[in-house]
Amino acid sequence: MSCFKKIDDCSNTQELLDFAKNSSDWKNYFNFNTLEVPTSLLKRDCFYEKLFDIEPFQAGILKMAPDSCYTWHQDSERGVTVNTLLDHEQSFCFFAQDIEQINFPTVRLDYQIGAKYLFDTQTYHMVTNMSSPRYLLSIEFYKDKNYLNYNDLAAIF
Repeated sequence: MSCFKKIDDCSNTQELLDFAKNSSDWKNYFNFNTLEVPTSLLKRDCFYEKLFDIEPFQAGILKMAPDSCYTWHQDSERGVTVNTLLDHEQSFCFFAQDIEQINFPTVRLDYQIGAKYLFDTQTYHMVTNMSSPRYLLSIEFYKDKNYLNYNDLAAIF
């Protein structure tokens, strides 16, 4: 199952994390505490500048509470994203093809802090977070799942 791919390392991870931890502009977006990230801040990393030229997007930092779970789902609008874990103590992300069974195989995405991952949001996935807030930078392309998917960007990156 090909549902994620490490594509680059983030050069401004600490700057993004500091931005998140010092902001009070958090909003609820798809049941996540979300902070919109200015494109100008992202473009300080040449990868995001290049990505924006290929496929325009908006970006947010998702803050997940300790001892919480975001259950199995496919994203309702996004076909693909690029995620970068900015900070956590212990969290887990899993993918699965068939979640209707009681027992089913999973694939774990073992995030490295600061690494960018191309992420198939149309494959079922879930996240659990343990003892501290989890901060994740996530891209939302302007094209939705009907016009842009994981394979489209995997062919480029």
